[in-house]
Amino acid sequence: MRSDGNAIRDLRKKRGLTLRQLGDLVGCESGYLSRLERGVVTDPSDERIAQIARALGVSESRITADENTSTVTADSPAAQRPESPASLPELDDNRYYTLQEAAPYTPFGARTLRRKAAQREIAHATANGKRILFRAEHIRAIQASCEVPVYQHRGA
Repeated sequence: MRSDGNAIRDLRKKRGLTLRQLGDLVGCESGYLSRLERGVVTDPSDERIAQIARALGVSESRITADENTSTVTADSPAAQRPESPASLPELDDNRYYTLQEAAPYTPFGARTLRRKAAQREIAHATANGKRILFRAEHIRAIQASCEVPVYQHRGA
């Protein structure tokens, strides 16, 4: 069964549960539920779907997606996220961006950006030696490093 992470997230938040609390109810790690909600894990076991549905007090069909339908609502986080960096305002070369401001321009969330910056995997600036900031040039470098080169078939 294919899970619908947006539906799980919406139902969890409506019930006022944190990932950790839902994980305790289901009997799994909060990180697993986070990956499920974000769509990183898309095919959990039928048993896991049943456990999550029971914990949320809904039928299994409410948290599963079939390929022709979507349960993204106007209130769900996926509907509030811009489709792509192209739909975001243009980067301003004269300012610094916080982790939360930079994340939508990159394929990473703010936590991943923080980790990568701390491990010096990506270029960034710091304020007072602690606060991680990004210039437009840093964000563009992250975007460029994450682009997948297009394979061009050279026909005979």
